[in-house]
Amino acid sequence: MHNHLTLEKGSLFSGLSSINDSATAIHYDRDPSFFAAFLDPYLKYSTGIFGPGVMDFEQAALAALDRSIELAGCSAKSRVLEIGSGWGSLARRLSERFPGISYTSVNPSTRQNMVIRAMMPDAHLMQGDFEKMTGLAGPFDAIFLLGSFCHMKDKPLLLNRLASLLTDDGSLVMEDSWFCTTRLYAMHAQRPETTFVQQDIFGFAHITSLTEFFAQADEAELHPTQMLDTTLDYAKTIGAWMQNLQRLDCSQYPLRDAYLKYLSIGQASMGYTIGNYIFALKKALGPKISDVLRLARMKRSFAMMRH
Repeated sequence: MHNHLTLEKGSLFSGLSSINDSATAIHYDRDPSFFAAFLDPYLKYSTGIFGPGVMDFEQAALAALDRSIELAGCSAKSRVLEIGSGWGSLARRLSERFPGISYTSVNPSTRQNMVIRAMMPDAHLMQGDFEKMTGLAGPFDAIFLLGSFCHMKDKPLLLNRLASLLTDDGSLVMEDSWFCTTRLYAMHAQRPETTFVQQDIFGFAHITSLTEFFAQADEAELHPTQMLDTTLDYAKTIGAWMQNLQRLDCSQYPLRDAYLKYLSIGQASMGYTIGNYIFALKKALGPKISDVLRLARMKRSFAMMRH
């Protein structure tokens, strides 16, 4: 029997007193069979990477997982932390490539953690809200947030904490969507379509602009070392999800139409107002990015004054 939420008054969370952290957990605690019906076999709920030699949906998901693992520089000896582990797509791929790897995750969903525990018995699974959790022992060689950064409420505090949990040579790999510019954020952040996706579907999500993200990373003394633009890949991934959803029977999967609406909004905005990216960041052991840029501007101004 499927455990579906009832759609009332246009919201998937109308039975809750407010849109809050518990609502976000409910989104991911829905019956995994619903997500399995439209996601790839790894249940990766974020972009695949399509390219030469990638022939199908599953290969695209694997290509994205492998690229993230490579950006983090993972090895069999790495200590890995994942924030928002989903149904374990990264955990599964890490265990395939590096059996016995040290893997810790923080995730609010009971059902998702049960899925991961079944395939990775030795994993250290912590259930709860990372922003409120204490006692997490670092440092870690690699930290991953694959599609979960948008669900974090205090993003500057989060980035500072992640930096503190990294080894000096560790990497933070983040995959998510951002508004392409500050102007586009101001124009679209409060639109009904944005509210529907970020609150009615996810319970809580907040997509910021790339400009704001870079400023927050700078304040946390994290600097990007690599960037991969996966905007077109994500649009194609969403298209594959929609095709799979359209084949489902509404009587068996009553959330189908709400998800088709949310995905159509995401696909229409991808590349126009919103972009999807994978970033690798490291601790800035030297000066902050903002300090370097400020010094460069001062040098340019001084040079112009001399001429």
